[in-house]
Amino acid sequence: MSQRSKVLSLFGDAKPRPNEHPNYSDLLNDFVQPYEPRFPKDYIWEDVLQFGANAWNLATMEQFLPPEEHRSETYRNMPEPEKTIMKQMIRKKADTYGKYNRFIVDFTLDESPNGQDKLNVVTQEKEKFFDDMRSEMDELGFDDEEDQEGYIDRIALTLTRKQPFYDWLNTVDSKKRVEDAAYKETKIYLLDEDIEENAEAWLPQEFHSFFEMELMASVHYEADWPTKRTYKKFREWFDFSFSSMVYDMENYPIYKQGII
Repeated sequence: MSQRSKVLSLFGDAKPRPNEHPNYSDLLNDFVQPYEPRFPKDYIWEDVLQFGANAWNLATMEQFLPPEEHRSETYRNMPEPEKTIMKQMIRKKADTYGKYNRFIVDFTLDESPNGQDKLNVVTQEKEKFFDDMRSEMDELGFDDEEDQEGYIDRIALTLTRKQPFYDWLNTVDSKKRVEDAAYKETKIYLLDEDIEENAEAWLPQEFHSFFEMELMASVHYEADWPTKRTYKKFREWFDFSFSSMVYDMENYPIYKQGII
């Protein structure tokens, strides 16, 4: 039984028709074959071909969409090794097959006289492909929050200082007015959206940078910082939360300074 449902379908209901040169059947076959041994054992060849066609289409879309619309949501929640294979296939298509800019909308595997399956691929020009995709999304009532204007492809880590942080700050410099807004202000850090699915496991490995940035914001001399900056202490000194819905509501570019 085909397992096409494992990967995102972008094919629609196109009617098969002969392709013009170049031969996209050969292109898809050559594109996919090197990756076949890396797929889980329950993938049949038809599954691998559809996975490769999805990667081909996603890479081709990036040729025509503006940079701000290049998103990884399509494969962000894929399990491994599929997620890594998808990323590598997209890069491979862009680097090696970039001049082939038709979309793959369907394929068939037909048995040939010699007993081997013959791959036939149906393609579309970008205008027809995008029109069909928009129509299908409209019919399904597609409404994705991440397609709203101003959406930023980052997740936000919010850090709020707790009383133990202020107790320590008072021991370093009792003259600091820790009640001032500058010391009470919550900090927000924008991170790679791929972190979201493993955020709770990711933070214990990466908290050091945020701990040091919080300390630097209040005490510039590193010699005055606590020497034991463990994750346990980090949790005692800061409350934190993650948010995947980040929007920029202004119509001018964000200015970004260098970060530590």
